[in-house]
Amino acid sequence: MRSFLVCAVLLFGSAALAEAPTQNAVNVTDTVQLTPEQEQEARAIAGQIKCPVCKGESLLTSSNDLSRQIYLDIKSQVKNGVGEAQILNYMVSRYGETILLNPPKKGLNWLLWIAPVAVLLGAGWALSGYLKNASRPPVVSSEDLERVNHYLQKEKES
Repeated sequence: MRSFLVCAVLLFGSAALAEAPTQNAVNVTDTVQLTPEQEQEARAIAGQIKCPVCKGESLLTSSNDLSRQIYLDIKSQVKNGVGEAQILNYMVSRYGETILLNPPKKGLNWLLWIAPVAVLLGAGWALSGYLKNASRPPVVSSEDLERVNHYLQKEKES
């Protein structure tokens, strides 16, 4: 009886948890109608903006509700005649520079652009130095050669 109650709680509890996200999900319906040129402009702007929830996805590829709401916001701004730069500035002021897929090349952001190249150049320089040293014949002093010959003579005699 006790195991039956535990199984029933787990079964109904997991079913309740499985339904919870769908009850809280926000359905975003596209109510903004644009001309094909405006739609193309909105898609170009959305392609430069990162989904704030997903990692590395643009608004266009994300199916997240927040991304769709931001995309609708972009579409309504395009419909009202707001320019691309103004929309991008609005998004940056609202969500920060991390919302952009390609952060602007200024200030500390230069470090993000230069660091991979610097790491590759440093690794190449280190690898070439290692290979140069590894291919060089070892330097053996005359004293070392004498000791080795003396050791080999002893081994032959014994």
